[in-house]
Amino acid sequence: IRMQKKGLLFSGLIVVNSLSNVAGTIVYALLISRDFYSIVFGQIIGNLSAFLVGSFADNELRRFSKVSLSKIKEHLKFGVPFLPTSLLFWLFSSIDRISLRQYSTFNEIGLYSAAFKIVSVMNLVQAGFTTFWTPVVYERYETDSEPRDFFRKANLIVSCVMFLFGFLVLGFKDLIFLLLNRSYREAAYIAPFLILYPIMYTISETTVMGINFTKKTYWHIVVTGVSATVNFVGNTLLVPHLGARGAAISTGLSYILFFTMRTMISERLYKIGFELRKVYIGTIVIVFVALVGTLIRSFIGTMLSSLIGVLAILLLYRKSASIVYKTIGDFLLRKK
Repeated sequence: IRMQKKGLLFSGLIVVNSLSNVAGTIVYALLISRDFYSIVFGQIIGNLSAFLVGSFADNELRRFSKVSLSKIKEHLKFGVPFLPTSLLFWLFSSIDRISLRQYSTFNEIGLYSAAFKIVSVMNLVQAGFTTFWTPVVYERYETDSEPRDFFRKANLIVSCVMFLFGFLVLGFKDLIFLLLNRSYREAAYIAPFLILYPIMYTISETTVMGINFTKKTYWHIVVTGVSATVNFVGNTLLVPHLGARGAAISTGLSYILFFTMRTMISERLYKIGFELRKVYIGTIVIVFVALVGTLIRSFIGTMLSSLIGVLAILLLYRKSASIVYKTIGDFLLRKK
């Protein structure tokens, strides 16, 4: 369904999954036992419901076939590495909170959780892009005799958009946190480095394809494992001294390493020739702006540094920015 780009049906299945998950959890808790098994049961019911509805809605492409041991072996070789990768990524993305629980206070944990609210705004962009990008990239790889130029252009446009969006969020972070309770406004000085998570992850989605194209998915274990280890060391060193800020700095910088390893390995397996110089210049600029937003308690200072970042990206990605501007303009004109 996703590979057919049936976005509405795909979204509907996610809704079915979520509603069935809630219903299954409540029913188990009320009728059997109010423990963590109710959550597990709810997830099983949610996944099963989405599977059944999806199979019925897309039954034209569902058919039985003969069992092929060679195909099963091929699919297992491709898919099994994603199991340890998922566990390692869960660990990678949880180390910051585990370290805060170990070395800091509940107050710092609360502030850190509030700081993640600003990241959730960009996570919506990340999730939407990833859902759309995967079927597009495989379709291009299968049907286009020379898809590399498309991949390079996509990387430039996505990098430009994510950096610009990141600078806008950083510039207005103080205003965003005014919406929260006064006791949580200190989180505005924790959030800046967390912006690197959705930015670097989303950009890496445009550069990591070579690993999947060549079906050498075991490299995902290496990338995630090394990134998680570095994040663990960073949190261990920084959290005892800087608290939630240290966790944010370590996590943000670890995602730069995550992007770098994904890109380098993918390029070695399937050379595309990305303009990585632009990505790394943009990364350096956003790290500088994040540092200003973390250390300087000045709305004007944060806004000025973010404005400088926006201008730097517009200058660095001139052609890509013009394409984005033209696309938005054409879309708005069609709406009128």
